[in-house]
Amino acid sequence: MKNSAKTKEQLAREAGALGRRVVALEKQNAEREQLETELVQSEEKYRGLVNNVPLGVFRSTPGVAGTFLEVNPAMEKIFGYSREELLKMKVSDLYMRPEDRVALTRQLLSSGQVRKELFQRRKDGSEVIVLATITGVGDEKGGVKYFDGINEDITERKRLERELGEKREQLEAQNEELQATEEELRVSNDELQAANEELHREVAERKRTEEELEQTLAALKQSNTELQNFAYVSSHDLQEPLRMVSSFTQLLAKRYRGKLDKDADEFISYAVEGANRMQRLINDLLEYSRVTTRGRPFVPTDTGVIFEQAMANLRLAIEESGAAVTCDPLPPVMADDMQLVQLFQNLVGNAVKFSGREPPRVHVSARQEGEGWVFSVRDNGIGIEPQYFDRVFVIFQRLHSREDYPGTGAGLAVCKNIVERHGGRIWVESESGKGSTFYFTIPLTRG
Repeated sequence: MKNSAKTKEQLAREAGALGRRVVALEKQNAEREQLETELVQSEEKYRGLVNNVPLGVFRSTPGVAGTFLEVNPAMEKIFGYSREELLKMKVSDLYMRPEDRVALTRQLLSSGQVRKELFQRRKDGSEVIVLATITGVGDEKGGVKYFDGINEDITERKRLERELGEKREQLEAQNEELQATEEELRVSNDELQAANEELHREVAERKRTEEELEQTLAALKQSNTELQNFAYVSSHDLQEPLRMVSSFTQLLAKRYRGKLDKDADEFISYAVEGANRMQRLINDLLEYSRVTTRGRPFVPTDTGVIFEQAMANLRLAIEESGAAVTCDPLPPVMADDMQLVQLFQNLVGNAVKFSGREPPRVHVSARQEGEGWVFSVRDNGIGIEPQYFDRVFVIFQRLHSREDYPGTGAGLAVCKNIVERHGGRIWVESESGKGSTFYFTIPLTRG
């Protein structure tokens, strides 16, 4: 009987405790509902602000190839894609220049925030220039949960800046005309002396403006040289740490592939591929910068001998593809012989690589026109559509996927640098599916 009474007391205490817990839970539920209501109201205000702002606002997953999680109407207007299309895309799909992606990733990893002008691509393929501000939002574990970004369309501002540059060039032309007019007035009679003095003051003022422009041009040339040196030094200094990253990722792949889960194998594969691709990009950037920063003096050069050296370097690729490479007699020129080897090697190598179903057929020739030689490299490959004639000479610009045709897209940009260093120009004539002919010129003499 005593035990039975004690059990009832315990049950009563437990019932009381349970009741208090029920009351506490009901209070928590009420508070939660209040918070949810406030959160919905706050989110509606925020969404209304974001949707009405004229700046492109987005949120994306972190990483080099992050995908859009949310975009506002201004993003649709800037890039020409619908919201549904953008949410299926990677942020990097909008980059016009691959090097922007590398620079952004490096800055975000180091500081968590970046503000940078980017050349991006609209849906119709046209270029849009944006001032992008991107911030990494951390999670409770110290990692990056997502990126928030704002894109300001500054394409029109940049266009106006270009127009200002053109106006300056017009001013220089006007200065030259005024100088000629001044010379004519100096030999005129005494009746024009008063007008001549007034014009002289005007010419002096314009000369001052011209000197300022010349100083600006000199500063720009110096800046360009420093940028080329910076590209060389930066890519050169990145070699060693990148080799370490590549070595360790390859070691991870060799040691742990198949020992972890499928995702781990895939992640390791991505890391190895990314490190190798970065190494190729840096090597090509180094080669690109060396054209002007590490060029050799021009000497009398037999381009026929140069062509044979280039073909010796391509012997394995030519044999594997079954290519037939022919050449007319080639003239002597004043040139950097090593750079000419690289020029022929890149152009013929591209002709062999971008072949169609038929075995590659490549023919090299040269003809004299005016004060220079015009060289041509003709092939029977896949050809190039006219809208891409200029783009193929921009560094890291590719028309095909890496799976279809390997490489980084730097070869023709290097060719352009080499030809321009020799005082010539380079261009292409082609039709899709009907082969291409690349032309470049080298002057007969150089001052």
